[in-house]
Amino acid sequence: MNVIKNFLFFYYNQEEKIEHMSLRDPLENFDDLEDWQREEAEYKILEKAFNNSYKIITGEKTFEDILEAQKNGAILAHDPAENLKIAFLQNMKDYFIETEEYEKCHKIQIIENNL
Repeated sequence: MNVIKNFLFFYYNQEEKIEHMSLRDPLENFDDLEDWQREEAEYKILEKAFNNSYKIITGEKTFEDILEAQKNGAILAHDPAENLKIAFLQNMKDYFIETEEYEKCHKIQIIENNL
């Protein structure tokens, strides 16, 4: 998955303070992992971030719902305090095409068309 390498993730803790994860490598503090472990961890981070953001932008959940459900904080693929950008939606569609979740792509396309 190449999507993760040039993507900025947002992490929110319960106090809603934003921390930007690394622009280049969200696992920079996990140097002791073997390659396959890093790849698996990257996949899980990417999956969680895009699915959390998808739920917010489609209205399935609110940011507060996600924060409450994930006691240690929430990772997102977008900043919910900013307006959605076409480039982000296209990146999100690319991710869901890669994971073969085409219904999600369709919903994202509808949102993109309405921007």
